[in-house]
Order: sequence, then structure tokens, then C-alpha cells
Amino acid sequence: MQFTERTALETGFAIVFEDTVKPRLTGIEAERIEQLGNARKFSLMAAGVGVVLAALVAVIFRSDVSYFFSFAIIVMGIVAAFAIRKAIARSWSGSVAAAVMPAICNHVGDMSYDSSASAGFPTSAMTQLGMLPHYDSASFSDRLEGRYRDTGFLLVEASLSKQTRNSDGKTKSQNVFRGLLFEIDVPVASPTPFLITRDYGALGNSLGAMFSGSSGRGMPKVELDNTAFEAVFEAHAEDPAAARTFLPSIFLVNLLAFGEGVGGKIGAKGMKAGFVDRSLYLALERGGDFLKMGSLTTPVMEMEEDLHEIFEDLELIRRIIDRLHGAT
Repeated sequence: MQFTERTALETGFAIVFEDTVKPRLTGIEAERIEQLGNARKFSLMAAGVGVVLAALVAVIFRSDVSYFFSFAIIVMGIVAAFAIRKAIARSWSGSVAAAVMPAICNHVGDMSYDSSASAGFPTSAMTQLGMLPHYDSASFSDRLEGRYRDTGFLLVEASLSKQTRNSDGKTKSQNVFRGLLFEIDVPVASPTPFLITRDYGALGNSLGAMFSGSSGRGMPKVELDNTAFEAVFEAHAEDPAAARTFLPSIFLVNLLAFGEGVGGKIGAKGMKAGFVDRSLYLALERGGDFLKMGSLTTPVMEMEEDLHEIFEDLELIRRIIDRLHGAT
């Protein structure tokens, strides 16, 4: 396998790949084969145990209810098998990240990576602004921290969930957000807390403001005199006049273009932004894994496309900062 450079950010990485990354990947190929075997073995065991228990229940009790329970046990066995395989695949992806990301970070420069995001992410300001839905638990991964154009940034992949109760009184976990969270330094402190969020129409916006108290949508609306922007977003700030003065028109154009460019099927409507002091916060809903690395079923020497996708993901933060600096 050779790495063919395609973008400006990849320039010079082919040599790094040959000298540093390729030997590491070669060294962990045996681990992939072993983990793939474990995934198949333990998945079959879980499914097999489910089938055996289901058969025993059906044979011993021989009733309509027992047949129902037998079916439920089989389903549980299949679910357990998928969960085991997913856990092993996640572990394998972590091994690939450990082999690849240090070299990529060194190549890009001024950037560090933590696959487990052990340091987490400061969500309090985003929650206060109403950028994130109410949640009870948060899971973070793929934490990137660094500087670009003398601008500090922090990025994580986040999965937020809350506990809900059904009519039977049973609780279950419901995912309320999956995507990327950003914190980016701004050169001049915002004069007021400032939220840019999706426009849900007159009724939806009114309901959102009603349940937001004095923060988030509960803050006064900011009229920004940008028809295209206000067709998608609605802005709120404690001091609307100060917010209007703070945000240049080019930033609104760039923010809208960025959301439409990276938001996939959701488009810019899947993005929220906010300013607090010297930080710009972004919440970007996104399907699929961020920085996806390797597959249990694919030899490591066939993952060039994964590497290109990693560089594409890293371009996200640079594109945001470029637009923050006025680039189009």
C-alpha cells in the first residue's frame, strides 16, 4: 500500500506514511486477525447460548407464554452478539488510532489527539446558551486540541442521552444529540452572550423561548438584516445591539456556507453556534463516526481511503477558523 497525497493538508505525508505509519500498521495486522476471530467466536457463543436457553424453555414449559419467552431469549442473544462484535470493533479502531494519529498530529502540527477524550469537553456554557438539549449522560471520544492561525481550538465527538419513562413506568435511555462539539478562541471577547440556533418558525420559536427562561431562546431576538441567514437561523443575545455590532456580515455568510457544506442531509439546520466571552461554540449534528479508522474485516494495508477521510475530518476545524478570519 502507498499513500497518494490529494490535498494541501496531506502534502508531505506520503513520506511520513512510509517511514512511520506503514510499519506500525504492519505490526498490528496480526492483532486485527486475532480480534476478528474473537468477534466471530464470542458473537456465535452469545447467539448460541440464546438459542439453547430458548429451546430449553420451550421444551420444559410447552405453552404459548413459554414460546414467547423463547423468542425473546433468542432476540436477546442476537443483540448480545452484535454488542460483543461492536465492542471488539471499537477496541480495534482504538488500536489503529494509536498507530496512526500521533504521526498525523505531528504532520499537521500544533495538535494533540485522545481517542477516549479522557479530559472531556466543557459543555456548561453551551448548555446555558441552549445549544444542547437536556441530557443525563454524555459520552465523548476523538478529542482534538491545538492551534491553527494562532487560534486555539478544542473538538470532540459527543453522544448525549437522557432517561425517559414510558406509560408502564419503565425508563430507557434516549439519544438526544450525536455529533461534534467545538470550542474555538476568538480574538475579541463577545460583549454579550449570543446564541445562533435553528429557526423553527413562529410557533416553534415561541415555544422554545417559553421554556428557556432568561437564557438561550429566552434572550431578546437579534435582527441581523441577512435574509439568507435568517431563513435558516434565529439569533438571540442578552444585548441585541451589542451583538449586531460584534458580528460582521461576512461571518454570517461564512457560517451559513459552512453549515450547508458539512451538515450533510440536515444541512445548516443541524448546526448551532454561540459566543461567550472569548469563545465561539459550535454544535454540529452529524451521522456516522468522526475519524473512523479501519475495519475488523479489512486488512490494514487497504485503509488508504480511511486515511484520506481522516484528513477530510481534520479540515473541518481549519475551514471554521478560516471563515472566522474572513476567508470564503
